[in-house]
Amino acid sequence: MRAVLVLTILACAAGCGGTPSEPDAEDPPFLDPINPGGPIAFPGGCQDSWCSTGEVCVRTGGCAPVDQVRAIHVYWTLSGKPADATTCERAPSLYLQISQPGEFGPGWAPVPCSQGKFTVDKIPTSYTEVDLSRRGSGAPPQHGTIDATTGEVTIDLPF
Repeated sequence: MRAVLVLTILACAAGCGGTPSEPDAEDPPFLDPINPGGPIAFPGGCQDSWCSTGEVCVRTGGCAPVDQVRAIHVYWTLSGKPADATTCERAPSLYLQISQPGEFGPGWAPVPCSQGKFTVDKIPTSYTEVDLSRRGSGAPPQHGTIDATTGEVTIDLPF
């Protein structure tokens, strides 16, 4: 019985956690920017308790000092109009990716367009840019810069 319990714990440490189709309520799904359909491999996930004192587990993976982490809030409009069921008819699902200078970060999909907002709670302050695009369109994304003070960015989508 003990061997079964140990194997179960080890298996869960290697692969438990939310998936893109079943996100955990507290953790948005992490998606590989190169392969939006597949989760990034964080063995067993990351928990704040695994980090050193004064650090938290960030959504980009690993730990970072608390004073170098913030929440970001991405807002969008469509041709200047608020996101809703009507304005999002041509783009019901979006793909959102954050980045820092010289390095792409994680992305999230599907992001329901009609929400008009997407929040990520623990992002290193070195991540300063957001790209937002219609999921699966192949069209270039719309770009925005995260406000250093508020952590907010608004992007107007052209469709």
